[in-house]
Formats: sequence, C-alpha cells, structure tokens
Amino acid sequence: MDDEKLISLVESKSELYNKSSPFYKLQSRKDALWNEIGRELNASGEMCRRRWLTLRDRYGREARKANAPSGSGTEFQRQWHLLDSMKFLKPHILPRP
Repeated sequence: MDDEKLISLVESKSELYNKSSPFYKLQSRKDALWNEIGRELNASGEMCRRRWLTLRDRYGREARKANAPSGSGTEFQRQWHLLDSMKFLKPHILPRP
C-alpha cells in the first residue's frame, strides 16, 4: 500500500480525523469514506483504516520525539520520512498531560 497516497487521501477527508467536524461521529459516513479510499488504493476499506491508525500512532510518537527538549536524554535519530506529510494532524493530536 502506498502510504503517501493514503495520507493525502485521508487529508482531503477531514471528517476522518477532525473531531470538530459535524460528520466525525457518523460511523456510517466514515465507513463509506474508508471504502472509497480503499477503491482508490485497490485495497479494502478496513485495511486502509488499520494502516491509517498505525501511521497516525507513529506520527504521534515521532512528533513527541521531535519536540523533546534538548538535554532530555533522547538520542538523535533520523527523522521519520512521513513526518512532514502528516503535519496536517498537528492541531488534531494533543499530547496527554
């Protein structure tokens, strides 16, 4: 599956990640959107949804690493190659206190 294409398709459908969208809580609408994305990627909607959840979780971890204060003991590692393409999620993923 092409992760970058999946990311761009999800980005264009904000009701899949934007909790303030009036359609965010309509599961039937989200299922239809996942099926539409699946058709574009020649995969099932469920497979695309699972892959998206994996990418979203990874983005959260990588964003926390990138924003760690200097001297916090984290070692320098190469930046995740999909971090920039998922920056649109930044206002929607809030760190826990």
